[in-house]
Amino acid sequence: MATCPGKPACGSDRTTDANLTQRNAWTLDKLGNWDEFVKRTNNTTITEPRTNNEANEYLTIDPDGSGGASPIDLVFDDNGNLKDDGTYLYDYDIENRMTRVQLKSGPELLADYQYDALGRRIRKIIPSGQPDAGTWTYAINEQWQVLSEYHMAPEEEEALPVREYCQGGPSAYVDDHVAMFNIYIDGLEWSEQWYWYHTDAQFCTLAMTNAIGAIAERYVTDPYGKAVTYNGSWGSPQATSRLGNPFMHQGLWLDGECGKYQNRNREYLPALGRFGQRDPLDYVEGENLYGAYAQDPLVFADPNGTFCGPPGSGAPIICGGKGGIWDFDIVLDGEVFPFSQPNGSYLPQGPRLSDFDSMDAGGIGSGGPLAGPTATPPSRAGDATLLMP
Repeated sequence: MATCPGKPACGSDRTTDANLTQRNAWTLDKLGNWDEFVKRTNNTTITEPRTNNEANEYLTIDPDGSGGASPIDLVFDDNGNLKDDGTYLYDYDIENRMTRVQLKSGPELLADYQYDALGRRIRKIIPSGQPDAGTWTYAINEQWQVLSEYHMAPEEEEALPVREYCQGGPSAYVDDHVAMFNIYIDGLEWSEQWYWYHTDAQFCTLAMTNAIGAIAERYVTDPYGKAVTYNGSWGSPQATSRLGNPFMHQGLWLDGECGKYQNRNREYLPALGRFGQRDPLDYVEGENLYGAYAQDPLVFADPNGTFCGPPGSGAPIICGGKGGIWDFDIVLDGEVFPFSQPNGSYLPQGPRLSDFDSMDAGGIGSGGPLAGPTATPPSRAGDATLLMP
C-alpha cells in the first residue's frame, strides 16, 4: 500500500458548471414515491408520471407524459427485488444481493457480482467486448471501505494492481475519501499518479486534483445522484470518470456499467431515486421499504443501505471483538428487528432518533452518536429498546 502524501490545494477557479442546461423537479407522495419527474431543457419540458402499488413498487413510468412513447412496465420478483426497469435486467441471490445485470435490449450481459461471507462485494466480472472487461477484485477492510482494486484481463491468469485508496481516519465518516493512487501499466512500463478528493457537505465528489493542485476532473450530481463527469475545464461531459474514480454521489461507489450505486447492503438507482431492493431491516425507517435518504438526499445519507442520517453525524462503531460486525436487536412496540452493521459505519442521531422513544444497553447517548457498549443510555421513557447480545 502506498503512503498517502499531503493534500495539495484545490485550484482557485470556481466549480460552476456552465454546461448544465437541464433543470429537474420532482413531485413526491407522502411515502416518498415519485408521482412525477419533470425535466426542463432549454424550451422543452417533459413530465414523466409514475404509478406504484400498495407495496410501493413502481408499476409504470411514462417517459414522455403520453407524448407517444409507450409506458415502461417495471417487474419485481417475489422478494420485492427489482428485476426489470425497462433498460436493465437484474438477478439476485438468496440473500437478495444483486448478482448480475444485463442490458434488456440484448439481452446482453454487463457484469456479474460476487460477495464474501460477510456480504461485502469483493469481485466484479465484466465479459469480453464490454468496457473494462475482465475480473475486478477489491480489497475491503472491516469498515467495508475499498482499499485497493486489482484487474485481470480476459484470457490472462494474473491480476494486477490498478488503484489504491486513502480513506479518512478512524473517526471519519465511512465514505470520507482522501486520495486515489492510480497505477498505469503499459507492457513492462509502470507509471503512478496521486489524485485528491474534494467534496461538499454531503460528501459528493466535486473535483479531483493532481499532485500540483491542478483540477484533473470535475463532477456534478443531481440531488438523487445522477452523475456527469467533466474534464478540468468543464469540457467533454460523460457518465463515468476517465481517471477511474468510482466515488460520486455522497461518496458512494458508482457502477459505470449500469449507472447504479453500491450502498454495501443493497443497490441504489438514481434514475428511480430509490433502492432496487427492500430494506433489510423491514419497516424500521418507515412504510416505504424502497425509500432512500428519508426522501431528503440534500440532508441525509445512507452509506449502508439500511439506516439514514446526517452524513458524518455518528462516530465509528466500536466492535468489541465481534469480528468487524456490530450485532444488536431493535425492539419497537414489542417487535424485534435484528440489526447488523459493519464496523466504521454509523447510526443516525438527531431527528432520526425520534423514530425510537428510547434505546438502552447499546451505547447511544442521549441524542448523541454510537460510542460503544459503555455509553450512558438516554433516560427518556418509551417502548423502543436497543438490545446488545
